[in-house]
Amino acid sequence: MDAGKDLERQLVRRWWQSGMLLSAPPDAEEQTQFEDPEHWLTCTVDAILVKPRSPRPFVCEVKNIDCDTLDEMMRLIRGPHEEYVRQVKCEIGMAHEHGEWDVMRCVNSGRLAIQIGERNGSVPWVCPEHGGDKCLEEQTLPPVEHGYLYYASRNDPDITREFYFEYDPDFMEKGRNRLAITKQYWEEGWLPQTHFEGKHPFGWNWTTDDSPCKWCSFGPAGSYVCREDHQAAVKTGELMQIEDSLAVEEAQAVRPEYDLSLVRAAVAARWGADRLES
Repeated sequence: MDAGKDLERQLVRRWWQSGMLLSAPPDAEEQTQFEDPEHWLTCTVDAILVKPRSPRPFVCEVKNIDCDTLDEMMRLIRGPHEEYVRQVKCEIGMAHEHGEWDVMRCVNSGRLAIQIGERNGSVPWVCPEHGGDKCLEEQTLPPVEHGYLYYASRNDPDITREFYFEYDPDFMEKGRNRLAITKQYWEEGWLPQTHFEGKHPFGWNWTTDDSPCKWCSFGPAGSYVCREDHQAAVKTGELMQIEDSLAVEEAQAVRPEYDLSLVRAAVAARWGADRLES
């Protein structure tokens, strides 16, 4: 994990040094983040880049994977991970909604200005190629319209594979519709459930490759909490209150001080909600 994070930082640092990084620099306290308060959606990007002289910025999400998996991608045996595809498409969508970007840019090389060194008690903006500010001019870049999943091999980071994706408004709308449903259940104090027939509260499968639950540590691969909650709701034919979930009991077994009401209050405070019904 440390090696993977360090690879990401080293890449971002070099993009920054080369005047390509539009998002937060590598030593910033926080990465660039976007929020949608209406749907309680947050999104953090590894990098938003713009190539020298290019007018259009783009998202780049860095992933560090095993060499065998990367080799299969390069030989077109397999494609990108679906969960990462959803992640980068959400990043592209929210970066697009951010709108235009006002930047300082070198008139000759097209590189973005960076802040480096201290002069007279402040850190000036300079051209990373020429070291001064005489070549800089203000520009406004258009919204993000595309992005990449950037895979690098753990064994040799020089071996890479990129997958290209475009802004998908339908994807964003469907995701927000799902979040709105889940958010409403949470506010009203119910476990989210749209299906009382079948084996899953959302009508999915638990373990198939296309199921979001496949790798969940609280689902079929773990303690089956969601499945047992769903089966209990199916027996009664009614929604289950969050406080009656086995997950609350398990949380208290691990952390005796766990208090669901404090969790709900923290969520309300995070998003500025007036109150949450118990």
